Amino acid sequence: MRWPEKFRPAPIKKYDGSANPDKFIQIYTTVVEAAGGTPKVMANYFLTALTGSAQSWLMNLPAASIYSWEDLCDQFVTNFQGTSARPGEEDDLYQVQQRKGESLRKYIQRFC
Repeated sequence: MRWPEKFRPAPIKKYDGSANPDKFIQIYTTVVEAAGGTPKVMANYFLTALTGSAQSWLMNLPAASIYSWEDLCDQFVTNFQGTSARPGEEDDLYQVQQRKGESLRKYIQRFC
């Protein structure tokens, strides 16, 4: 594939599977679009933005299993959404209990 003339996307941190995949796709899409990339360019250039298990995942997709940039994004997010750390939720706080012999100060410090 030929890249668009003067295609020079800004560098971004390569995705390794540990971060939020939705956020990564948003950043990647913005950077490639700003450099003049189309959805076809985004799909073809995507390999260069991945490393480690994420790159292996892409390289091992079955032939003809991706039909569009949107399809690639959906499969990517579905695959990596469970591997990224997510922020805690209110319900998580109900599971936390003060340890036996733990001072109130130490108990509170675990949340700061």
